[in-house]
Amino acid sequence: QGDRYVRSAVVLMATDYGTGIGGPTDLPAQWYYASGLKNLGNNIARRLMTPRGSMSWALTEGYDVRNLVNLEATARNQAAAEAAIAAEVERDDRVVSCEATITRVTPQSILVALVITASDGTFPLVLSVDSLTVAVLG
Repeated sequence: QGDRYVRSAVVLMATDYGTGIGGPTDLPAQWYYASGLKNLGNNIARRLMTPRGSMSWALTEGYDVRNLVNLEATARNQAAAEAAIAAEVERDDRVVSCEATITRVTPQSILVALVITASDGTFPLVLSVDSLTVAVLG
């Protein structure tokens, strides 16, 4: 009998990031569903506009970026906030890593730019934030 060769195939499958209500809030102007990385981005945006402790089933989840608008603009505060945002995003099991950058646009508004790495690749997420609203820009 000749040599036997065992061949193995590696099958790459896309990660299932779930399907949920489209839009970063639970009450979008029009109802639609999002799946894949779009759903993951929406979930992260929701996570970053949820005050910690406000959900009885997840008291340690959430980070409300709206609180950063009135934070004193020092290098130390910015670095701490960027690290806290990245850490909160990385709490989502679907996220491998996150880099966060905060830019002050006006005295009453900031941009939070995220570079998120998930198992299927890296994608940006940009949030426009003022003391009342968080809007997903990209």
